[in-house]
Amino acid sequence: MPPAQRVLRAACLLAAAAVTAFGAGSPSESDLKAAFIYHFTQFVEWPDAAFQADDSPFVIGVLGTDPFGGTLEALVRGESVARHPIRIRILRDGDNQVGCHILFVTRDGEPRLDARRLGASPVLTVGESDQFFDAGGMVEFVTERRHVRIKINLSEARAHGLAISAKLLRVAEVVDDEGGASFEPVDAPGGPDVEPASVARRHVTIPRPIPGPGALALTLPAGSL
Repeated sequence: MPPAQRVLRAACLLAAAAVTAFGAGSPSESDLKAAFIYHFTQFVEWPDAAFQADDSPFVIGVLGTDPFGGTLEALVRGESVARHPIRIRILRDGDNQVGCHILFVTRDGEPRLDARRLGASPVLTVGESDQFFDAGGMVEFVTERRHVRIKINLSEARAHGLAISAKLLRVAEVVDDEGGASFEPVDAPGGPDVEPASVARRHVTIPRPIPGPGALALTLPAGSL
């Protein structure tokens, strides 16, 4: 699949998460989560120290039973993050979790998460439960009424040296312990791409979301990935 087509389909899936219930002819729950993870690579900035070399891979780790069935692999194939080719790694017991840039932790993978070893490493941790989020996870997939949305712990991401684009914050529920704020996404005028320091107090500065109109999701037939 050409890279431009993969990007478009990922954009459609991400838009679908906000406007379309999964299942019954729509993208599946795991498809929508895969699209979100792909977009995290585009709208989060990692420090240079997160990479051993200019061309070392950008690693997305999956801790627990892989739910994607090849969808995530298809979305990132041939893609890169600032010259770092994206690689998917299914983590086994004893594998180095710190070597990931995004670490997706399934519910059955939570007991294997080595939070102590991760420490303050620049690893974007993504999970599926409130317990994971409350224990310091940075992003939680929240599934309600067959819709998938995301919740972001902004202060936790900052503490790990990660900068999250305002375009991603715009489509998330954001918790910022440093600013003492929690807010839902709202329509807003344009603003900077990377979240401003005042985002917790003035979230109206967050611009409109990428990729665009949610109606695009309706053009994706089941099994088209």
